[in-house]
Amino acid sequence: MNKRRRVTYIGCSAFLAFLFLIPLITREPYVFHILCLIGINIIFACSLNTILNIGELNLAHAAFMGIGAYTSTLLVMKLSFPFWFAMPLAMVASAIVSLALGILTLRFKGAYFLLFTFLFAELVRILLSNFWIDIFGGIPGLINIPRPTINIFGLFRTNFKSNIDFYYLIMVLVIFTIFVMRRIDASRLGMIFRAISQSESLAESTGISAMRFKILGCAIGCCFGGLAGSLYAHFVGIITPQDFSIHAVLAPVAYVVVGGMGSIFGPVLGTTFLMVLSNFYLRQLGLYELLIYGVIIVVIIRFMPEGLISLPRVVASWSKKLPGGG
Repeated sequence: MNKRRRVTYIGCSAFLAFLFLIPLITREPYVFHILCLIGINIIFACSLNTILNIGELNLAHAAFMGIGAYTSTLLVMKLSFPFWFAMPLAMVASAIVSLALGILTLRFKGAYFLLFTFLFAELVRILLSNFWIDIFGGIPGLINIPRPTINIFGLFRTNFKSNIDFYYLIMVLVIFTIFVMRRIDASRLGMIFRAISQSESLAESTGISAMRFKILGCAIGCCFGGLAGSLYAHFVGIITPQDFSIHAVLAPVAYVVVGGMGSIFGPVLGTTFLMVLSNFYLRQLGLYELLIYGVIIVVIIRFMPEGLISLPRVVASWSKKLPGGG
């Protein structure tokens, strides 16, 4: 591990440690509601980043989050499954559907792939809104979704009704997600993903089946998208088809790009920065909120094209240009 990556790893690890200590600083319910949503969006952004790493933008990614959310909810509410079984099954369901979609659409490139994923996202929304309403709840969606409970031999029990308890659950799963993504990135599989992203034809000339690995990359990303959907459903307590429409994927794309596309910790920084900025500082600006939000994103992309993850390097470069900076 080179010096720059070591500094980034230590800094982001310290940041995650700080997130665990926040309950010692404040116990404000609104703060923890937003922090829980930040954690869920970090998982979702990391899953989207996995697909971006193979050179594709999946406009239906929010639909896979919806598949995870509805699968987990229906297993718990209709079939009385424990959350701890429903959550991994939701991840598997999202991955299986993505495999089928990938086989059909990943042979197309560019605008054609975007169009197919857009159509799939709309198809999922229409199905959830207008078909099998007694199961999916139609446009109003599903309500009164229970939060998970845990009981360890009667020695420890919690129902996660407190946002602080749910926050710790989400943070554990955020760390799990980052750990898995980090292991994939450092493995031969991660090298293949990067090779396909840089030049698919060159990768195939070395004997790599680009199609097969792109399908696998999409399945991994959608699997963790399903995890984010399961957590979202049981945290918020209500889900509707509109929650997982095409518009729901736009903000996570911004989180990944602003944080640093292609890096493991980039989505963590981008999601945290933009959601804290939006929910704690810009919200009171009313009509000017989206304007200033957009300007900040443009400025970051202009001066830090590699995202916030490159901030230490950018600052060091600027300092050398100053008089007496060496």
